[in-house]
Amino acid sequence: MFESTVTFLDWVGIVVFSLTGALVASRKQMDVVGFVLPLG
Repeated sequence: MFESTVTFLDWVGIVVFSLTGALVASRKQMDVVGFVLPLG
């Protein structure tokens, strides 16, 4: 039970950080390459 909860929270964290990274890249008007490989 505890192990599945931790795994679920791990996936939620990955999704949230991915979405926030995509929003930042969108605000900086990056292209698809900038979304995948943020270099600056």
